[in-house]
Amino acid sequence: MLNSSLIGLVENRIALRHQKFSRSLLLGKSISIQSISQSRSEQIGNYRLLRNKNLTEKILIDEITSRCSTAVNGRCVLCIHDSSEANFFNHLNRLQSYTGLGPIDATGKKGLGFKMHNSLVLDAKSFYPYGLSNIKIWERDKNRKGTDWDNRKMPTKDKESSKWQLGCVSSESILKDAKKIIHIQDREGDIYDQILDFKNDDKIFHVIRMRFDRITENGKKVSELIKKAKGIGQYELRISADSHGNRKKRIAKMVVKLITVKIQRPLRAWKDFALQSNTVTIIEVKETNPPKGIEALKWTLITNCNIKSLKDTLQVISWYEARWGIEEFFRILKKENFDIEASELETG
Repeated sequence: MLNSSLIGLVENRIALRHQKFSRSLLLGKSISIQSISQSRSEQIGNYRLLRNKNLTEKILIDEITSRCSTAVNGRCVLCIHDSSEANFFNHLNRLQSYTGLGPIDATGKKGLGFKMHNSLVLDAKSFYPYGLSNIKIWERDKNRKGTDWDNRKMPTKDKESSKWQLGCVSSESILKDAKKIIHIQDREGDIYDQILDFKNDDKIFHVIRMRFDRITENGKKVSELIKKAKGIGQYELRISADSHGNRKKRIAKMVVKLITVKIQRPLRAWKDFALQSNTVTIIEVKETNPPKGIEALKWTLITNCNIKSLKDTLQVISWYEARWGIEEFFRILKKENFDIEASELETG
């Protein structure tokens, strides 16, 4: 952020104000305009900057993603996708209606805010962060139907879940000069038509944690085939305790299984989809020695990465484990340092 520059994208005076504002946000580690402003005149200038109609959300996003685009030239990168939301319900009386805020999926409380789907780019070897290749921010329609609405028969392009595929497409455009791109997604990315989009171009790869026990070309479920498969090796995974006490600190012994299959079109899927996918690889990673009373760790990953050995398999697993990086990104943005949900601005 210290190197952010809008020179050439907006008037120089706006670009210079934005650069100073960005630096204040970073060094001040706060979203409060009053806290990061050194004087009353600077505070007024920062508010004017945020209200300036020539400084649009698109310009800011384009500047951020363009820096990432330049940094990845010739490199193999991980593109980690995930969604989150910012909840400003505690500021309900302060906020102005219809300014980029809408209902959200707040847990255990009412929610008002915006949704975001971001793509964090890391070096595939060192896990060094290069930046963001995709930033999508939106508010839900206040008249949006509830969770009991059955949208399973709609094409994905008409659903909010299209963000997973669109995030990949947008990122691939930004990262076009990278040598290889490995998309990493959690369970929400397990979408049949996204699996159909897996490429065989030796540049674009996917690693997705499976959410559904999918049917394969021979009519058997993935879980049935994995259960019969023999382990190809083991490794040790260091697990740290979580703050809720649901996870114990330990060294877990993990067994690895591997199968190759074609995924069959689900019965409820949009009928325009192909009957089955190209050949994909399924990796199961399961803990063999969980503590008493603790459920064994298990991941089932679907990928089109080129896997020829246990070493290749462990590399793909380590790439998926790097998904934690985007969790840290959201934690810093929403809770620590910036604490964006504490913002006292009046508009979305």
